[in-house]
Amino acid sequence: MRESFDFLIIGGGVMGLAVGNALLDLDLGYKVIIAEKEDRIGAHTSTRNSGVLHAGFYYSTESLKARFCVDGNRLMTQYVKDNNLVLRNIGKVVLAKNDAEYQRLLTLLERGTANGCSIDLLHPDALKSIEPLAHTKHPFIWSPKTSVVDASSVVKSLLSDFTRKGGQVSLKSTVGFSPKNNDVTISGKKVDVGLVINLAGNHALSIAKSVGVGEEYGLLPVLGAYKETQKVNLPLSTLVYPVPHPVNPFLGVHLTPTVRETVKVGPTALPVFGPEQYSIRSKPTFRELLESFSSLQRFGRLQSSALMAIIRTEFPYLSLNNVLRDVAQLVPDAARSSGWKQLKPGIRAQLINKNSGQFVSDFLIKRGGNILHVLNVVSPGFTSALSFGRYVADVAIGRESTA
Repeated sequence: MRESFDFLIIGGGVMGLAVGNALLDLDLGYKVIIAEKEDRIGAHTSTRNSGVLHAGFYYSTESLKARFCVDGNRLMTQYVKDNNLVLRNIGKVVLAKNDAEYQRLLTLLERGTANGCSIDLLHPDALKSIEPLAHTKHPFIWSPKTSVVDASSVVKSLLSDFTRKGGQVSLKSTVGFSPKNNDVTISGKKVDVGLVINLAGNHALSIAKSVGVGEEYGLLPVLGAYKETQKVNLPLSTLVYPVPHPVNPFLGVHLTPTVRETVKVGPTALPVFGPEQYSIRSKPTFRELLESFSSLQRFGRLQSSALMAIIRTEFPYLSLNNVLRDVAQLVPDAARSSGWKQLKPGIRAQLINKNSGQFVSDFLIKRGGNILHVLNVVSPGFTSALSFGRYVADVAIGRESTA
């Protein structure tokens, strides 16, 4: 006799766990299973990110990111506290290096105010009392509700919650579809499923395309690498960020004190040719290579200036000296710091619109048959997880639309 589930979630990252918990919290007797291809939960982006809980001032007011980041910060902060996990509410400063960046910083301030963020524009003299090591000639943004957490401990706690509530997890599993008769299999075993929720992260678009959804999008994997040193080598008090680049959908190389008494610098943002190509030794499949190359080609042809901006900005960061030289414009002592070690890199599954070649800037949900595809869940996905997870659960049961 086949097993039967109301919901099958593909992907055991922080977002899959958040959606699974949200469905069970509805207390409607749902039977929910998470199928994860790895031998552990949260093996990829969920535990390879910065661990920063963002305040929500980077995102345009009408976006899903703006809608869920502010509330997500509040919910995740409370969750971490309620579960006695480590949280450091150290805040963030965003500093402009020149007049052009200062004008863009003022745009961030306007967005943050519209999004309901708790942020301030402070005089340069105030910086020394917040972050003595930083330097700026311009007024700067102070975000007191930006925090850092240990992402791995959050994922473990969400997994514990999910199983305690009756959720099931199937590790080292593959999910198969037969669109003709709506058959679904988990590792070759047929199951009855009310709705499949595709939350496979870097592989979500590939799954969607396998059933004819999302053909208008391409995937351009972007490798983000951090280096880390002991805090004694660079004793920062708060997060220090530059003003984001006007074209790249990345926040720029920044300095992040962690919960482990270390400081991270990064991330870089280099295009790669596979959703799990963490090193040159990684071997993407032919299909992954074709998808990535096609996306990069389309991006380069239709958005050549943006591609050149990424090349000019990111490729020099292959050298740590260039990274430190850049952040030293904000924190001069960074140029003299030492003891930096490479951390496990992460990969951002950045979607592009194949018609325009532009980066897809927001979260994206597409429905096809009995599968709900959650695509482009990039930063601030971790911060937004609990809030966005509730929204996805509501979409799944018909309380919300995907519009």
